[in-house]
Amino acid sequence: MKNLVFCAFLAILIQGALPAQEFELGVFGGLTPHMGEPPMGSLSDSPNNTDTYLGHSRDIYGARLTWNSKGYYGVEGSYSIQHMGFLTNYATTLSDGTAFAAVLTDTVKVEQASMNFICYFMPRGERWRPFATAGLEGTEYNAPHFSEWPGGGSKELGLNFGAGVKLKLFKHALMRLDLRDSLTAKPYGQLQYSQDSLPPGGLMHIWEATVGFSATF
Repeated sequence: MKNLVFCAFLAILIQGALPAQEFELGVFGGLTPHMGEPPMGSLSDSPNNTDTYLGHSRDIYGARLTWNSKGYYGVEGSYSIQHMGFLTNYATTLSDGTAFAAVLTDTVKVEQASMNFICYFMPRGERWRPFATAGLEGTEYNAPHFSEWPGGGSKELGLNFGAGVKLKLFKHALMRLDLRDSLTAKPYGQLQYSQDSLPPGGLMHIWEATVGFSATF
């Protein structure tokens, strides 16, 4: 994850060596108003394909570095953190033959780095700049913290796309609003699926609505 962030930001700095560059460096935060919740398998002795889910994140925040051309496009690297609810129905047989069942819950940290291309609908220098964006991302799902977990987190590749608008507040500051759809493969390959059926399909599908403030230079 750290290597992906470093490469994304290095690419933007290389772009900045070209003439007529403009950088934006800012922070953002927001909500996830919608999230697809595909079933992700089970930790139980007799796995059920729908035992485990990641739920809505409580927050999202991060930072972005953007290089803008003189015209209508830009390149942007982002890093964000979310905290998602984790729930699994766990059932096993103890060493003394007793059946044990419990609902295990936790909150897991999810880190994401992305590299996006931006297409603007107004030229640089305008007060309002609507834009569309799309790019690749890497997501690291940290491990839940309970003893029944077999260990380790999960790293997945995906993509995101969306749109937004930037508003110049004054010469070296702007505010931005973003709405994005983030898609990655289901995490946690440690989970098992029922042998009576194929693993269910589905992607992690997260809508992100954020507001940010950036310095321009």
